[in-house]
Amino acid sequence: MPKTKTQTREVWQDTDDIVNDYIQGILSGVIPSNKYHRLCVERHVDDLQNAKDRGLEFRPEMGYAVYMFCNLTRHFEGPTAGQPFIPEPWELFLIWNIYGWYREDGTRRYRVAYIEIPRGNGKSFIASVLSLYALVADGESGAQVYAGATKMDQAQIIHEPSTWMVQASPALKDICELRVNTISVPSTHSKFKPISSDAKKQDGFKPHFTTLDELHEHPDGKLFDVIRSGMGKRLSPLLFAITTAGFNKHSFCKTVVHSRVEKILEGIVQDDAWFGTIFGVDDENKWDDPAEWVKANPNLGVSITWSDMEDMAKEARDSVTSLNNFKVKRLNIWTTSDRGWLDYEKWKRCPDLGITEEDLYGKKCYGGIDIGNTKDLAGLVWLFPWEDKKIILWPRCFIPKEYAEYRSRRDGVPYLQWAEDGYLILTDGETLDHEHFRDLFLEDCNKFNVQCCGYDPWNFHNDDQELIKAGVPRDKLVEVRQGPRSLSAGMKSLDCLYREGNLVHQNHPVMSWCATNVVSHQDRNENISPDKDKSTERIDLFTAANIAEAVRLIVDPPGPSVYEKRGLITI
Repeated sequence: MPKTKTQTREVWQDTDDIVNDYIQGILSGVIPSNKYHRLCVERHVDDLQNAKDRGLEFRPEMGYAVYMFCNLTRHFEGPTAGQPFIPEPWELFLIWNIYGWYREDGTRRYRVAYIEIPRGNGKSFIASVLSLYALVADGESGAQVYAGATKMDQAQIIHEPSTWMVQASPALKDICELRVNTISVPSTHSKFKPISSDAKKQDGFKPHFTTLDELHEHPDGKLFDVIRSGMGKRLSPLLFAITTAGFNKHSFCKTVVHSRVEKILEGIVQDDAWFGTIFGVDDENKWDDPAEWVKANPNLGVSITWSDMEDMAKEARDSVTSLNNFKVKRLNIWTTSDRGWLDYEKWKRCPDLGITEEDLYGKKCYGGIDIGNTKDLAGLVWLFPWEDKKIILWPRCFIPKEYAEYRSRRDGVPYLQWAEDGYLILTDGETLDHEHFRDLFLEDCNKFNVQCCGYDPWNFHNDDQELIKAGVPRDKLVEVRQGPRSLSAGMKSLDCLYREGNLVHQNHPVMSWCATNVVSHQDRNENISPDKDKSTERIDLFTAANIAEAVRLIVDPPGPSVYEKRGLITI
């Protein structure tokens, strides 16, 4: 039996009450919130009273229609797999706003929705659900729905879950067709596809709904602008931009979109076509205060566990890199990639075991070579696993004598003093003497039990081939390209080693100087590496140590062999 208008009203009102209770909770402070999300709630309340004068009307039943669609979709992973998606109150508030406000002409109010929220709060999941709603239930014939990102694999983070939701829902499966990278609805000629940020290929699009995921990673606003210009051909289009904070305060996301949303929420700019909210903390200095965590993470206790936050905060207390990552990804605090890697006080406390070169003869070791600039410092570092979990660093440093004199005069870098003290080798001429470098390398190979040596091919010229001709086995030399994917594991390991007092660098002044100059770069997958372009001075010796540790972890990974744990099995 079909529901009467009164019955439908009662069901809708129950859900509306949840939204109103959430609004009152934010305004009263019962539900913790930061400044900008509170301003977002206040904006909605003010619009309920005054937006009619601007030709706007609030229709909560339209938000309810989206809520009912959410119930048709299913979670597809974790402990809730197979269960219907029931939006949390904060998610209902967003849905009520984005889909409930209308203009005088009967089209939806908002054309852009910007949600900035820390990782783990389910932003990509709800983006997938809303993409399916736009495809299936928004009443748009020939709807073009897109999931956009800087790279196709990131765009598929939105698109693939939508595919799985269709497969898990009988109602959706009946009306949708699934093909590679395309979900289509033949009855309305509508399609949903992932797209990457090659803006030139997107001209001619007529998007009805587009999600731009991790907007902070977009190098510029080209894709954003192309989508916006294409939306003019639709009646109620929406660009749904979602992101965490990022490490680039000068990015398009931060300087243009984030900044505009802040001004709208503060009342400096009035733009009825833009909806936005920014979840975060009020006091960045209280990053380890659980009271601030709740403000930034509305799903804390739901999709994010308290124990997980506590564990990550503990890691952040012990590592500069982990601290920056915690602030950005878990608290939505914008920071910069230009961050020093080293805690110098802990570095200085590393033990000096009084190791001599003779103590290292015949001992197993791993090497790293970095020749960043043939006119400046070059590094060869031998890394020796030692007793009690210690790691010994044994550096060899080279620099052309003429350039060492120049840098000592111009910049006061004590290259000449380091050379006099035996920590630095001066080579003749204006550029690095590669033959001298190779000769010393070969001498070390005869002294130490070299397992493997990694090298940065940049500026290494034909040294690898010359060393092979001189008798170094080919498999002892490994090319290690610079970047997070190659160096992250080694750099994170060195970070733990020195913080735990297990890195024995014996206060080698050139190694310590290079380490203090290091600025770390982090990619979107939380891989880190030294950033030579942003580091304050030479870091070559540290990079050589990083390469050596990266090689060691590959050749001799920590932990017992699987065979030691369970023995051999017969198949």
